[in-house]
Amino acid sequence: MNFVNAPPSQINMTPGHYYRMYFSQSGITPDAAQTAAAAQLADLHQRLVQDITQLQTIRGKVADWFQTKRLPVTGIYMWGGIGR
Repeated sequence: MNFVNAPPSQINMTPGHYYRMYFSQSGITPDAAQTAAAAQLADLHQRLVQDITQLQTIRGKVADWFQTKRLPVTGIYMWGGIGR
């Protein structure tokens, strides 16, 4: 699946959509750890989208103009081997 050149119908898809689409098309069965990781990535995606959306509002632009301090979106840390 090519995520870089995604068709317009897939541009607004969340990581959860891609995750479910991958498994439905590949026939591979997801496991609990992958599902939990996908949920964490989906949550991070939502928080990043909210942060960007807030910056694009008039209030966000004014706050940025006055350089009020914003709290950064915290990421997630994933570790472990690739594959199983």
